[in-house]
Amino acid sequence: MYQKLTSKVTEFERPNYFADQMVEGAFSEDKHEHHFANFNGGTLMTDFFDYKSPLCFLGHLADNFTNIYQNQ
Repeated sequence: MYQKLTSKVTEFERPNYFADQMVEGAFSEDKHEHHFANFNGGTLMTDFFDYKSPLCFLGHLADNFTNIYQNQ
């Protein structure tokens, strides 16, 4: 499945962090955070992805199912 997503960088703290948010795409909302830290002579990147699926009730149901599956 292919999707087209347009994002905009909304927060930027060089060299430690930046965040982007969806402007256009399949989700109702999405925010993607990228955190960078020094680690063993390299860089450790940790991502956080917060989103809401489209389709009202069905999207909410899918989001809850995904959260339950990820926390197992």
